[in-house]
Amino acid sequence: MKDITDSLKGSAPTAGSCGNERAQPTPLPSSQEPVPAFDAARLLPPSLRGYVVDHAERLQVDGSFIAVPVIAALGSVLGNRIGLMPKAKDDWIEYPNLWGAIVGRPSTLKSPSLSVGLAPMMRLQSDAAVRHKDAMVGWSRDSEIRKIKKSAARESAKKAIKCGDEIDADSLVEESSDEPVLRRFVTNDATPEALHSILIEEENATGVMVMNDELSGLIARLNDPDRGGAHRAFLLSGWTGNQSAVVDRIGRGQNLRVEKACVTVLGGIQPGKLAPLVDAANRESIADDGWIQRFSLIVSPDSPSTYQHVDRDPDDDAWEQVNEVFERAEATRGVVWKGAKWNEFKNSWYLRFESKAAEKFAQWMEHWTCRIRAGEWSPALESHFMKYRKLVPALALIFHVAGDGEQGEVGEESLDRALDWLDYLTPHALRIYGSGQTNTVNAAQRILSRLRKGDLPPRFRARDLKRNCWSGLTDEETVKVALELLQDHDWLTEERVHTGGRSTVEFIAHPSIFDEFTSRADKTDKRRL
Repeated sequence: MKDITDSLKGSAPTAGSCGNERAQPTPLPSSQEPVPAFDAARLLPPSLRGYVVDHAERLQVDGSFIAVPVIAALGSVLGNRIGLMPKAKDDWIEYPNLWGAIVGRPSTLKSPSLSVGLAPMMRLQSDAAVRHKDAMVGWSRDSEIRKIKKSAARESAKKAIKCGDEIDADSLVEESSDEPVLRRFVTNDATPEALHSILIEEENATGVMVMNDELSGLIARLNDPDRGGAHRAFLLSGWTGNQSAVVDRIGRGQNLRVEKACVTVLGGIQPGKLAPLVDAANRESIADDGWIQRFSLIVSPDSPSTYQHVDRDPDDDAWEQVNEVFERAEATRGVVWKGAKWNEFKNSWYLRFESKAAEKFAQWMEHWTCRIRAGEWSPALESHFMKYRKLVPALALIFHVAGDGEQGEVGEESLDRALDWLDYLTPHALRIYGSGQTNTVNAAQRILSRLRKGDLPPRFRARDLKRNCWSGLTDEETVKVALELLQDHDWLTEERVHTGGRSTVEFIAHPSIFDEFTSRADKTDKRRL
């Protein structure tokens, strides 16, 4: 061991090898922002709270893992059937369809949490399937009767012609009867054309959810060079809930228009698979089109370190309570919603805030927008936080629906709860957008580790990292940013070397890297002695 450390000492550059005394390295940044604990009493109305708490305790997961899919599902069911105009006079409108994601390692039970959170919506889907099956039986029966009547009318017409009698022309025209359409609430794997076909039906015009247990699968499809662009564009257009989508396809027809495409996206994802998306957003690369920033309901709680086996009966009262909310949301149309008004230009029913809530929202809006424009955050975070303009009104409307449905205007209590969610989600966003930095920090730590082990010489080039194909150091852009981070914190210095032809860059390791290794090696030798 001593021979190895002596060799490292001999080959390491001295403090003055670059002409000046080198600055001492500073620690690399922390890779994990703190996030608050989930407080169901503060963040959820009573009608949703019992269901979320019951299942979170029995599954032993963070409450946000149940709450996010429940809220996203309720917002998706409401879709664009009714919106909220946050200003007292302006016609700016937001719909309650929200994109959500739960971030966690495989052991955090993301899939069971999503299943539980979506259960009230899936019950609506099951009921719709039963009604559609019954309707199809009646429609098929009536279709056969219509065919028989038309056939008989043709035979009668033939005989009438032969006899020179008058023909009953009306009897030859088949009565029109459209095939019953299944009300769709969710799809797991649909092309943009298929999504368009779902939304173009009147029964589904209020919106649909695209749900993936693992969002990484959806991301892979969106990155497909042939079909991904159209899929991505359609989802992006469905985020607002009121943007038209027109399809022109040979074989399908032209000017097939969805007047207000409304799409909710929900799923789970592992931190490692999310990091490249965040990294692209942070670098403002061509891959960043604002897709990840639309996931306003995104949470990444601390992974639980313990597990308690809980075996008890489900809370039936909580289940019935949450189902009543979902059923009311699905059954209610704007025309019968208390306080709802019709805006002809927006082609939409809408509610407004009551006066105190409107004043509080205006104050928040001014403060939040000024804070974003102050340059406190990165451009990627600015884009994410600017979309809270939709998040806050959408949540307030959802909580209004889940609360006192008889109240004509969205009240201060619903807005306060939405703003509480803002306080809860903001640290999660800081943690998640820091995951791109986490990727860089991890790569930088790997480079330091290779230097300490002697796998890298104290003076090396970037291509030395790429050539060895070491884990976590194969992506050229990640390595580039990691080397920049190490220079910023004085672990490396850069030197341009001229070799007679084209110059190249070499990186020189700080001697303290090897001092730390030597110290650990000496301690190991002493323990062995």
